[in-house]
Parts: sequence; structure tokens; C-alpha cells
Amino acid sequence: MASSVAGTDTRATRSAGRGVATPARIAAGNAAGDEPVAFAAPMSKLEADEFHIDIVEDILESLELQHLRVRKRGSAIMIESGPQRNPIKHFRLQRDTAQYWLLDIADHRGRWDPTPHRDLLGDLVRLVAQDFPWVVADVFRNPERTSDPRN
Repeated sequence: MASSVAGTDTRATRSAGRGVATPARIAAGNAAGDEPVAFAAPMSKLEADEFHIDIVEDILESLELQHLRVRKRGSAIMIESGPQRNPIKHFRLQRDTAQYWLLDIADHRGRWDPTPHRDLLGDLVRLVAQDFPWVVADVFRNPERTSDPRN
């Protein structure tokens, strides 16, 4: 039963039924049905390389942000500070294509918050330093400027 247009009355709905079972299997192939088509495996994500880390480190050094360190994890480059065992996440750059990267900024709980920014690697690092200075602030030298409970 289905409701009427007004939504208050019910009426019977027509159905063609389940139909007849098809005895033949449909094979993957071309239109002529000659040979099956081999589907390509899905592309794997592009990994971040060691030279990407060098690029980010050089830019951070030129911006006098020596308190930040860079590490690679899969297709992402993580920028963090603090102790090795309990780092403070600042931002991460995820490789989107061969040249373009996506920017994620860590929130106060250390969870990644995506941004709409997508650009070249060096341009994103400079963007964060220029437009989001609180993201790259030295938390350990300015504990009064943060709500981090560890300070």
C-alpha cells in the first residue's frame, strides 16, 4: 500500500512482480562478446617522499620556525612539535596528486580538521605561516597563549 498525493489515504500500488529468472550469466566483455575485459586495479595513493620532507624543513627554517619538526606517514607529511613520545600536532599536508597537496589543521584535541586549501607543497606551508600563525606558534615557549592542559 502507498499513500495518496495528500498523504492521508492509502491505495493499492501496481507491481509487475519479480520477473522470470535469467538462466545465463552476464559475462564482462566488449559489445561483440568476444573476450572478457580485464579491469585495471585501482590506483594506489601517492606516497610522500623524503625530498618532500626536505622541502618543508627548508621552508620552516627560512620562516624561523625551528621548533617544528617534520615527519612522513604514508601519503602525508606531519608537522609537529614537543616531545617525541607525546608530540603536539600542528598541521599535516596530504598528497592529493603528483603536485598538489591538501591541508589539514589539528584542533585542540589533536584531531585533524580538513580545510578547503589545496595547493603546491611550499605554497601551503607559507600559507599556514602567514594566514594561520596560531597553528605554528611555539606552545612550549608560550604556555600562557594556549589552552593545552599539558602546560
